[in-house]
Amino acid sequence: MSADLSGAALWQRGCERLAAELPEQQFNTWIRPLPPAEVAQQEENGHEAVLVSLRVPNRFKLDWIRSQYAGRIEAILTELAGKPARLELSLAPREAIAPLPRTQPSSMTMGQVLNQHGLGAPATGRPAAPASAAA
Repeated sequence: MSADLSGAALWQRGCERLAAELPEQQFNTWIRPLPPAEVAQQEENGHEAVLVSLRVPNRFKLDWIRSQYAGRIEAILTELAGKPARLELSLAPREAIAPLPRTQPSSMTMGQVLNQHGLGAPATGRPAAPASAAA
């Protein structure tokens, strides 16, 4: 990586270049939503290289980014870093999403619920009998 680019700066500059090259809708759909990349130095065949790891939220996006953009992303990052850059795409781990609280099914019928709220007068026009008198 060039002396003046940190890992975060390399990814940021790469995104700026992609934003300038790609149609706005493509950039906003596929690149902008990605979380910041993890950038690490490594050695490949005795030469310094940069490993850029991106975690993509789902398989569809991962496959699309790999097939449509990975080559260009690597080329841009290699140019900016001044050494070979390798892009590693992986699925982001599923975050624990708190499930919605389950409600217990009611044992009351719809008619009982409506009657409880004063909305269930019978079609005869007479008031509904209290639940205790109906038994």
